[in-house]
Amino acid sequence: MTRRETVVQLLEGARRNNHRQLLVVSGDHDWTIAQAEQIQGWLCAHADRKLWVSQQAPAGSTGVGSRDLHRYLGRETELLIFDAWDGFNPNAFGQISGTLCGGGLLILLCPELNDWHEYEDPEHKALVVEPYGVDAVGRRFIRRLVSLIHQEDQLALLTRDGFHAEPYEHSIPSPFGHNTVSAPYASADQHKAVELIIKTLSRGRRPVVMTADRGRGKSAALGITASQLMLKGNQQVWVTAPSVDNVAEVFTHAAAQLAPVQVEKGRVTCGSTVLQYIAPDDACRIDGHGAVLLVDEAAAIPAPVLTRLLDRFPRIVFSTTIHGYEGTGQGFAVRFRRELDRRTPNWKAIELLEPIRWSGGDPLEAFIFESLLLNAEALSEDQAQRCDGEALTIRCVERDQLLADDVLLKQLFGLLVLAHYRTTPGDLRILLDSPNLTVWVAQQDKQVVGAALIAEEGPISVELAQALWEGTRRPKGHLLPQTVIGQEGYLEAAPLRCGRIMRIAVHPMLQRQGVARQMLREIAEYGMQHQWDYLGSSFGATEELLLFWQNNGFGTIRLGENRDAVSGTHAALVCRPLSDPGRLMFNHLRDRFTQQLPLLLGYNLRDLEVEVLPMLLQGMRFDTDLSRHDLRDLEAFVQHNRSYESCIAPIRKLVIRALKNRSVWHALTPDELSLLVSKALQQRSWEEINAESGRKTLMRRMRALIGECLRLS
Repeated sequence: MTRRETVVQLLEGARRNNHRQLLVVSGDHDWTIAQAEQIQGWLCAHADRKLWVSQQAPAGSTGVGSRDLHRYLGRETELLIFDAWDGFNPNAFGQISGTLCGGGLLILLCPELNDWHEYEDPEHKALVVEPYGVDAVGRRFIRRLVSLIHQEDQLALLTRDGFHAEPYEHSIPSPFGHNTVSAPYASADQHKAVELIIKTLSRGRRPVVMTADRGRGKSAALGITASQLMLKGNQQVWVTAPSVDNVAEVFTHAAAQLAPVQVEKGRVTCGSTVLQYIAPDDACRIDGHGAVLLVDEAAAIPAPVLTRLLDRFPRIVFSTTIHGYEGTGQGFAVRFRRELDRRTPNWKAIELLEPIRWSGGDPLEAFIFESLLLNAEALSEDQAQRCDGEALTIRCVERDQLLADDVLLKQLFGLLVLAHYRTTPGDLRILLDSPNLTVWVAQQDKQVVGAALIAEEGPISVELAQALWEGTRRPKGHLLPQTVIGQEGYLEAAPLRCGRIMRIAVHPMLQRQGVARQMLREIAEYGMQHQWDYLGSSFGATEELLLFWQNNGFGTIRLGENRDAVSGTHAALVCRPLSDPGRLMFNHLRDRFTQQLPLLLGYNLRDLEVEVLPMLLQGMRFDTDLSRHDLRDLEAFVQHNRSYESCIAPIRKLVIRALKNRSVWHALTPDELSLLVSKALQQRSWEEINAESGRKTLMRRMRALIGECLRLS
């Protein structure tokens, strides 16, 4: 049988089953490119349904680099050629595979399989941090991928020796039966989902959670839902996601059902009704009563933001991908389900199972899931409940062991996926191959219940440190030294070595049982043995996370001035010294932060969440002693008619003193805390704080609050 006949038979079998076929073409560079061009010539796919993910696409072909794929993710393709000679980007490989329709062909071009791990993959540059070179990057990810290619019997392999493939011999019935739905729906699942969402939203405060794997028509269902809501007279339908590009399909499908319609990026208007994109952080600031909010890719939005959205919008739909390439819905399903049960126990769950572009049992989807560990799962709740957090084994794992033990790798990665909303397939390659990474696990009876990833950073050369200080260089990696030198101006950090805690995760069933504390203790001991000067971490500042790090001996030394557009939080940098030079650095930066914070609160941190501030103030050394003159001023303000403006200094001292005292702080209601922080520390005008109440009412409340703080302090 000729090569052409083999390809034809492979695709005929794929079309019968509405599946996608993976063909790996392995050999030298020029030969693999030539084979792909030849196969492309044999196929009848329309030009705009063929795509090369390559910087070297042949003339007349559409080519795109892996970093620019977002422009093509809403399209459908029949032929995909993924050029691994350009670099194997795990996120790109997973993302673009979702555009391939049933009966289509994905060709993966790569070096000889046995030699692929030795190839200098251009993607290695993304894993390198100074002083390492590309030679230091691991090759474990590709070794694992090659092993899976050898094991997979439903893919085809073409080498110079010929084809290694068996075409489909039999038709495989779809588990979902024959699709008989009519437009605009692409599946019965999708039709039922839209009807259920519309029905549920009409019944008052009943949130809807829609989950699906890739390719199930989730975003299309949201778009159809939006159009029906608009046609029913809903004046304002909002849609939010990590970025407006994430929801392009929602707007496309909504606009297709409306007429007359005006379409702009992030906005569809039909008469007096509007579908409009809004950033998650901005959505948390508006009154959602009377509107509908559709939250797409909810798993890529932090749970605290989702909770605020739930409070703001009585009518809300959360939609997310369970096994995604931009983030995972597994942690969302576990963490946010509890919040929904607590706040709105009558919430409704919808799951889309039926694929749209291909049929169930698709071998390419199975290979993508296995190779990118999209199917990795942490221990089940039942398994985790049998662990008690005692008798833990905490150890630093050699990455070669992860390659050799797939069960350990899947449990570890599954836990990271469960714990962090932005875990992607690219993180799997970082986990296996990044040269400056140490991997830690906490196990009980060989079951992974805790995990941590530590990046070793520093020292920084004198020349690089000077360039960082001057703001003329920004190298990859070394986040903590870069920030300390470049943003805080502490050049003395250049020779110091540190461990940056990139991730730390504990199974939800074992949280608050001291597992993370034990892990951090072991990591600190390891750091001291390896001459690290400090441990540090950076994260979106919330009350809960700041408390966790403080309870484990870390202090805040910096708070970023800008909010993250998705999480709505400011990035906190915390540090725990391990050596005398590290302690000197920590004390210097802590004192500097103490000086800067009160000033920043009236400037770039005027929008800082008030509940975060008391946590930041803990352990800081402020001059909050009240003189006799201060006390007289406060008495005049509280009991008489002294103006607020003439008592600003003692009021400010008193408020800081009160917030540093946990008993005082916990005695305040959220509204009382908000008023104190907004006025005394963030220096907002009375009108900004509450225009509806009026200045006189706010002044009465403020006098009473200051009096209460005086009494409790």
